[in-house]
Amino acid sequence: PSLWNSLQNEESSSLKVVNQIGGRINVVTVQNNIAYLGVGPRLRTLDVSDPENPAELGKSDILPGIVKQIAVTGEVGYVRADKKNGFWIFDLSEPANPRILSFFETEMETQYLRIRNGRLYLSTNNAVQVYSIKNALLPEPIGALPLQYELLPNSNYIFTINSIKNESTTLRIADDANLNQIEEIAILQLDKELSFVDFQAGKFYFVDYGTWPPWALVEVTQTALNVEINELSLGLEPYKGYFSTQNEIIHFVNNFSDAGSFSGGISIAVPFGSSSYRESSLHLGKRVYDLFIQGNLLFATSGNTLTIAEIDESGELQKKSEWQSTGDVDWTATLANQYFMSS
Repeated sequence: PSLWNSLQNEESSSLKVVNQIGGRINVVTVQNNIAYLGVGPRLRTLDVSDPENPAELGKSDILPGIVKQIAVTGEVGYVRADKKNGFWIFDLSEPANPRILSFFETEMETQYLRIRNGRLYLSTNNAVQVYSIKNALLPEPIGALPLQYELLPNSNYIFTINSIKNESTTLRIADDANLNQIEEIAILQLDKELSFVDFQAGKFYFVDYGTWPPWALVEVTQTALNVEINELSLGLEPYKGYFSTQNEIIHFVNNFSDAGSFSGGISIAVPFGSSSYRESSLHLGKRVYDLFIQGNLLFATSGNTLTIAEIDESGELQKKSEWQSTGDVDWTATLANQYFMSS
């Protein structure tokens, strides 16, 4: 990292990046059968219209940092690289030639960015800033979320949670359509400390990490009359931050430490009967860094590999294909006829 930083310092004029190959795949998002990958310091594109045969399309110029997040709306992409106050705006009208258009600078380092409801949500160290992207090339600030709220990862709501260790959990779900008047739509109080992970189709999903092992998935349905709690045992630990429910199928990442090194995989839990789920898992070997779900397809990144998996008709998770970047090299450089390489 120190050598990479020196490459970005104008004073280090004798040190120049001349090429870059490969790199770890940190993030993936898919739109209109095009997969957008963050591979080392580049944005790369794949045609995934045939999930069994992903085809590489193109790659961007080198960014001055490792790509950590990608958000796409129409033919415009927003890309966040590490240790930068802001993000890059890309022209994606030609997927085989993703072009950098400009850099959108913010006052503080960007931690994550997300698109929903025609807005761009951008988190810094102390707030979630909200931008209108009616003109996708010129995001316009329109406000910020109240400090106590966070974005729900897979729905159009925001939430705030207060947990008392080993005692209780209070969760509030709100609608932020009007940033000047946040509207609470649900309040849930439980006599147990739980980790909130998702809210879909009127159901709340928590993980009870205190039951290790096995871990308990807690599914809560609240009506005007009562709160129904259904606890289900999971064979593998859901990794915090990578949990999603779509069409009542639960998707999660399970990373774990094995003899001092990280290993991981992806899992699903499919409804089975009225109050139970059936799990299916796919071990990927290396730690999983991102998971994107599109219908019955799962796109997972681990090391320098993108794995495409499918939920078959029997509810089992099956690998369809994988694509690998060219090794684990992040960048190369020369100095006084010497060659430098980061991996």
